[in-house]
Amino acid sequence: MRFIKRLCLEYVWVWLAPILLLCASSAYSQGASPETAPPLFPGGGLVSYNSVFTTRGFMAGTPTGIPPTARPTFSHEGDFNFTWGFYRDLDLTVLVPVVTNDFQTPNVPTVGGTGLGDLMVLVKYRFYRRDSNRGTTQASFTVGPKLPTGRTDLTNESGSLLPATLQPGSGSTDFFVAANWTYTGLFNLRRLVADEDFHALVRSQGTQATRIGSDLESRFWLSYRPYESKDGAREWFIGPVLHRHFVTRLCFLTSILLIAGRSAGQSHLGQDLA
Repeated sequence: MRFIKRLCLEYVWVWLAPILLLCASSAYSQGASPETAPPLFPGGGLVSYNSVFTTRGFMAGTPTGIPPTARPTFSHEGDFNFTWGFYRDLDLTVLVPVVTNDFQTPNVPTVGGTGLGDLMVLVKYRFYRRDSNRGTTQASFTVGPKLPTGRTDLTNESGSLLPATLQPGSGSTDFFVAANWTYTGLFNLRRLVADEDFHALVRSQGTQATRIGSDLESRFWLSYRPYESKDGAREWFIGPVLHRHFVTRLCFLTSILLIAGRSAGQSHLGQDLA
């Protein structure tokens, strides 16, 4: 099997979407941050919304209609995230996506629609933590199913089903697994953080007897906090991200991004000791 390898260099400023923080105790809840290994601290709750837009160039159709491997020329995924830290080293996350997929070809009406995506139920377990004067080193893994709750009945103007790749849902029961590592105080700079997120989605056969293929992704983020309040309730962070994405049977993509953001709420790196 031949794979296509591309190198994509781009610089993107991303401001994180506003986050509604809920907390079951008197402590502050976990906010947005570049660290992925720590779980939510005990008693903490998080409700957040993330919005992702994707555009692609026009794809020529075929004499018989839309190719079965067609990808949306425009898509938007809005993810509702509900997380509860029910134990010091464990948290539970439920992700509910709402997906819009549109496919456009020259001189042909746009087809597509909006629907509920596949729901994910994830459990994160932190199996390693070591604190020092430098900072903290933590590692965790996350596992859980992706359930076939998404819509798979989008049709074109003639009433024919759109290909599985254009449906908001997959129709398959899949398995998600991730490994995360966080190292703070890199080079003895307290506000410099190295973070690695590696995750995979193992897909089974879905709607229309289609196998889309499994996903593998790796994201390394080197972030620095130019501002951090004394009580840790507010912070700013900025830094480059090396992102590598491998989609089985499709392509291998490497990208370098520059991401900046801010968070409100006490940092979860040092607040889950209770």
